[in-house]
Amino acid sequence: MNTMKTRIMTFSLIGTVLLSAMSCTGFLDRTPYDEVNSTAVYNSAALAEDAVIGVYSNARYDYVTTDANVLWDAYSSTLDPNTLINYSNYPLLMGSVRPSHSVFLNRWKRLYETINRANDVIGNIHSVPDMTPETKACRLAECKFHRAFAYYILNCVWQGVPVYLE
Repeated sequence: MNTMKTRIMTFSLIGTVLLSAMSCTGFLDRTPYDEVNSTAVYNSAALAEDAVIGVYSNARYDYVTTDANVLWDAYSSTLDPNTLINYSNYPLLMGSVRPSHSVFLNRWKRLYETINRANDVIGNIHSVPDMTPETKACRLAECKFHRAFAYYILNCVWQGVPVYLE
């Protein structure tokens, strides 16, 4: 009986050593297929344009949303009333909003995401080889505007925020 246990343990140990020696070395180190490598983005004008589009992607949320808790003009001194909206759905206007409300965290996150994307384009668009200098200057100006506008909204709502320019 001990001989059988010894054989099983020996074969298990040998099998484990062989499997670990023959494990897949390069398979797990593959790059993902669903995203572009960050260093490759600024090697092509088309991919750099996609990065600029990414800066724009959060801007439309304020004006095209199904979130009944979002009326961001009401969270600042720039309220623009719309007669088609039932303002009783907005907790800030009704005096029932709390600082822990998720809408504040989501807004903060989305604005800093825009700033981060803009900073990425601003810092790297100069290295795109097949983009004209005029296009680079235009995209740089667009991203600087979006970054400034995001900081403007952050300051309207929170009145003093961390500034990241790189």
